[in-house]
Amino acid sequence: MPRPILDDGLWALIEPLLPPPKPRRIRHPGRKPLDNRAVLTGILTGCIKYCLGDYAQPTARDPVQSTTSSPKRKASRLR
Repeated sequence: MPRPILDDGLWALIEPLLPPPKPRRIRHPGRKPLDNRAVLTGILTGCIKYCLGDYAQPTARDPVQSTTSSPKRKASRLR
């Protein structure tokens, strides 16, 4: 599990507000339930990265060019 964003005190306040997991069926049980704290940490991490603008940074596959500075966009701005 990644480093928890929520400390134990805050998690103790949030955990009782979450609904209990539904009972699993016997014949077709489906996916196993995930840990609620890990799911909430992932959601908050995504929100934090989106708000800080990390989504627009260059990716590992294309380290030279970011998503906001493509040559076509630069050429269209010069016209």
